[in-house]
Amino acid sequence: MTIVQRRQREKERRRDDIVGAAESLFFAKGYENVTMDEIAKKVELSRPTIYLYFENKESLYLFIVVRGLKRLSEIVQKKVKGKKKGIDGVRCIWNAYMEFAEECPDHYMAYQYFLHGSFGLDRMMLVDPLGNMDMYGKRPVAPSQGQVVVNLPYAAQITDIISIHRDIFEILCDQIGNGIDDGSIRRDVVPGEIATIFLLLAEHGGILNSIYKIELASKLISPQKMRNSIMDNLDIQNG
Repeated sequence: MTIVQRRQREKERRRDDIVGAAESLFFAKGYENVTMDEIAKKVELSRPTIYLYFENKESLYLFIVVRGLKRLSEIVQKKVKGKKKGIDGVRCIWNAYMEFAEECPDHYMAYQYFLHGSFGLDRMMLVDPLGNMDMYGKRPVAPSQGQVVVNLPYAAQITDIISIHRDIFEILCDQIGNGIDDGSIRRDVVPGEIATIFLLLAEHGGILNSIYKIELASKLISPQKMRNSIMDNLDIQNG
């Protein structure tokens, strides 16, 4: 191993240590209640050293969100592979979200916080490969895999998050379209609309808060049964 390779490996190991320390603190205390000083103390590095790897707490948190979403994307792609009927692919994607929520609950919640936290998503602007700019979600430009965020801090990381989410969205739309073609999904279903509703449910129904758990328990309904029922009541199956 060369000196350059050894230094690169050390750099990667140190970055992983920083991320691991940050995750444990963010997941235990919440994003707002963690400081860079605490992260530096936990990983036993100086604060200036932390800044060699991450610009600030926001950048570090978004790195963690991206890492969690990459894991979700891997689960989705693995589960849909080889499915012959579109409805089976749709159910596999639902199960992928539920598996992600069960196995990686902290990353699942970190993503939820990103969606509702103070990251300026309501004013986000995208530029497509042709240079057209518009408000995302309000007057969107034509869909494109090449769109990038231009007006927010940490735009590159937010663009990564959007890209991963869009990949999953397109996989889901494809499965719905396949289901329409093979007859397993109703022909009057609009893939983009159903995919949006589906992801809203999946991204917020994977982990039930304590109040919902209490109400379900009073009716002898398990959280797992409830999560399955959400998918069953998404009325898209043919027949």
